[in-house]
Amino acid sequence: MDVKNKTTGEVKTIKGDYFFSTMLVKDLIHSFENNVPVEVKEVANGLMYRDFITVGLLLKNLKIANKTTTPTINDIVPDNWIILICYLLLIIRPLNEIISKDKLLFPFITVLIYAGGFTPVLVEERYLWVVYLLLLLMGAFLLTLLFKNDFFTPSRKTVLVTIFIISFLIMPVNHLVETINTDKDVYLLSESVNISPHTRIASNNEWLKSTYLAYYWNSEYIGQTKPTLSSTEQIRTLQSYETDYYIVWGNSNDTLLSNYTEVTNGQLKCLKIYDLKN
Repeated sequence: MDVKNKTTGEVKTIKGDYFFSTMLVKDLIHSFENNVPVEVKEVANGLMYRDFITVGLLLKNLKIANKTTTPTINDIVPDNWIILICYLLLIIRPLNEIISKDKLLFPFITVLIYAGGFTPVLVEERYLWVVYLLLLLMGAFLLTLLFKNDFFTPSRKTVLVTIFIISFLIMPVNHLVETINTDKDVYLLSESVNISPHTRIASNNEWLKSTYLAYYWNSEYIGQTKPTLSSTEQIRTLQSYETDYYIVWGNSNDTLLSNYTEVTNGQLKCLKIYDLKN
């Protein structure tokens, strides 16, 4: 498989028996251009989101390298293991008799259920955000216990709290930096086309981008047409939903659409927008 770096333009050939992609199945299929059967493309176009593949592997050795900028012991993947270990020690041997062991056990078990339940099957970051917030509360609770010790003067408390806060800011700040200007091209596209507000919009593909466009145009996105319908059936369906504009992503040889006004005047290569009321 040839892999191209969009930034440098460098092309590398990677050999392998199987390749698994986390991109949208629809986008993956379309990237193969003309080497995909028509029926496979039709099914891929109808997928509203990802299809996930669960793969079972028998590994003799599993080494996960630390590829982040955060230094760790033996280059293991950085995580919030310190909080979890300290919390486990509290469960086994409480530092304060006033603290109920059950209250300590509940959040720890919750973290195990979330991580242990999702990680072996599917690693999707947003499913683990609850764990991140829970670790934040657990860490704050540990700090509260530590600060009861006379060793922690006000200045030491300030330093420790600052380090704690910064450690939990790294991930969200890094995420914001990595996702800056995400889908900016969709916004620029919406600015280049003059669409009347408060209209009803449908599309043949790219339901997510079409939703964004409808939002920027202050209009309503009513959905994506089925790729299995004939041209006549698609027009009839659009009319039944009182559709004002129909977005066609990619090339279209539909002769029925030529009866309607194409508002971009062919200036956009990626899509065409038809005014179904004119």
